[in-house]
Amino acid sequence: MTFDIKKFFEKKNMQLFYVLNILFIYLCFVFERKILDAFYLWIISFVFYLFTTYLYKKTRSISYKFTLIFLTVCIMLTLPGYTNGTILELLYFFLNISLILLILFTLVKIYDYKLEENLSIFKIKKINNNEKPNLYFLYLIFIIIILLIVNYWMFQNKIGITGIPSTKLFFKLTGILSIFFKYVIPIVLFYFFLKIKNKSFFLITILFAYGIYLGTSTASRSASVLITAGPVFYYYNNKKWFLFIYTVILSAIMFEFITLSREYTYATSYLYDLIKNENINLFYIMINTFNNLDISNIFKYPYYVFDRLLGIESLLFGYKSSVAIDLNYFETWKMTIGLSYTDYYTNFLNLLNFEQTGRVHKGGTTNLNMNFFYLTLISSKNSFFGTFLFCLTYLIFTSILDLGTLNIKRKYNLKKNYVNFFLIILMIIFLINPQYFANKFLFIFILVLFFYISPEVIQIKKLFKFFKIGY
Repeated sequence: MTFDIKKFFEKKNMQLFYVLNILFIYLCFVFERKILDAFYLWIISFVFYLFTTYLYKKTRSISYKFTLIFLTVCIMLTLPGYTNGTILELLYFFLNISLILLILFTLVKIYDYKLEENLSIFKIKKINNNEKPNLYFLYLIFIIIILLIVNYWMFQNKIGITGIPSTKLFFKLTGILSIFFKYVIPIVLFYFFLKIKNKSFFLITILFAYGIYLGTSTASRSASVLITAGPVFYYYNNKKWFLFIYTVILSAIMFEFITLSREYTYATSYLYDLIKNENINLFYIMINTFNNLDISNIFKYPYYVFDRLLGIESLLFGYKSSVAIDLNYFETWKMTIGLSYTDYYTNFLNLLNFEQTGRVHKGGTTNLNMNFFYLTLISSKNSFFGTFLFCLTYLIFTSILDLGTLNIKRKYNLKKNYVNFFLIILMIIFLINPQYFANKFLFIFILVLFFYISPEVIQIKKLFKFFKIGY
């Protein structure tokens, strides 16, 4: 079967293409790119878009489809800010990243034939919910009130604040709370958002306000952005453009707010004891941030968000790294899956950190954007086997996700949209933060195994129906 360019440019396939190009031109204007440079960058991004679209149409794997979309969107929306090299270097980089995608495509094809045809992705239908919509809204308000209290307590006790050593609690409760608020709570709030019939300005403003509060208390931009990520996708999918633009603007303000507020948090954490000094608390941080907020930075919001996830700058650093040439790819892989590594390798990580950011690493969270493709690229500098090893790791993870979720969907007769949404969330976590892969692998394996072989005594299907998840 050949690639039909005419079919590709059908109207139903063009919405994402139009949005990406509008944002691309907008960011070129914001970054004051010359017209000729912007044109060269657009040509490169357009060819890459055609290439990933072709691969997208040749596979059934939702994991791989999402990888292609996610990587393409991130690259197209960060390319206008590209300043680290020449156009020729950029071309070589795209050849390298395309080779990685082809290797992944070949590996995924091993199990791809077992998957279903025409699995939809990114498709959440409008929910005509007539069952007590106001009650879901009250549930949402009640949950947010509880979360406000817990977030304040966590901040005052230095629990779950990104970049600051956390207070240790019993039964590893510190880590559980941190993950719960950064990743689980956004999903829970999005669930209630879908259940509420009137998805108005007021509702999204409430989520925006809590997103700022959550992001400030955790010093995490990703946690705050995830609060509004679901509504942004919903409005985009249902073509509610006014609410879509409004939510994106709120997300941009929130992102800039957290970027500034966490600098205040870091400063005060070294100067004061946040527990004993009553004047230095969460509200003090928020008020000072509000008074010094630079609204002009919100215009670069799309670039900042996707640069943080899989930006072109960090990927190019991995591709061009001179330190990575001497970096053992197997040690990098061991670090990624959570095995112990030597102090010698730690020194290499510090050199990588200095090479990419210009900062000396002083412990705590690293400044490196160590996403899946970055790690694969720095490993490829040492040996082709480094690329293959990371691609093989990708295959193991995605095969369990694709085949496992497919079997779960069949067993419980769940709607594929819900199953795909769950799969996509896990893929995002893997792509942007593949560290401790062994833990993620074990968790996913146990989760899939539990749902698939669970006895009838555990009435999972009834629980799904009670909470109206997947039905």
